[in-house]
Amino acid sequence: MLTKNATTRFIVIAFCAWLVISACQTSTQILPTATSIPATAPSILATAPSILATDTTASTGIPTLVPSATAQTPSDTPTPVPQRGAAMIASNGEAVNCRFGPGKEWLSVGALGVGKSVPVFGTNKDKSWWQIDSSWNPGTRCWVSGTATTLSGDYQSLLVLPMPQALVTDVQITTPATVHGFCGGPNATNFTGTITTNGPVTVVWHWEIYDTATNTQLNANANVNLIFAGAGTQNFISDAYKRDCGSYLTKLVVTIPNSMTAKANWSVVQP
Repeated sequence: MLTKNATTRFIVIAFCAWLVISACQTSTQILPTATSIPATAPSILATAPSILATDTTASTGIPTLVPSATAQTPSDTPTPVPQRGAAMIASNGEAVNCRFGPGKEWLSVGALGVGKSVPVFGTNKDKSWWQIDSSWNPGTRCWVSGTATTLSGDYQSLLVLPMPQALVTDVQITTPATVHGFCGGPNATNFTGTITTNGPVTVVWHWEIYDTATNTQLNANANVNLIFAGAGTQNFISDAYKRDCGSYLTKLVVTIPNSMTAKANWSVVQP
């Protein structure tokens, strides 16, 4: 039989053993719980592909947005207007006069032939006439009517050109080569002058008379204004001019709009 002390030690030992066994059982139950973490990890990994798929979809969606943004660019930026070619002009089925100035009152100095299209260099104030190169004298500009021609290209940006200055293009003088008269007495004669212009202008001119034997000026009348409504020729006759026998020179001198002079020699003789 166990003594009281032995019984007490047995109980203590048994209790300690029970505690050890309980502790071991408790550890065995905790370890599976700890090893259950890997089982949870796959569920997290399974979620990750879902997130990646969403990003991929988003990145796949980006190209869808790019065309949309590209399509909006033209509406935000003004569409460039295609540049038209240089201004050109052609006749409306028949040859057209090309004049020194923009109007029928100007001299024709060229023509725009049928079927020809040529560059335009400018226009007048009301854009009714257009300047081109003269076919008769290349390098010289002339004007064609807008009603007889057809324009193409960028003619809206052409410069408005100033009106040209009409000029005297020809001056002539006619005198009798010989005036038959009497030496010592006044012998009358007349001179015929001719002035031609290429457009509307006021011409300023005068006569001059010279003694060719002494090379001296005998007479010069005051300036005369001669009005031209358009291109053309005007003739005029001088007053009677009286001289003794001798040799003379007459000049018709134009000073405006440009300088030009015609000369003619004549003489007075006694039969």
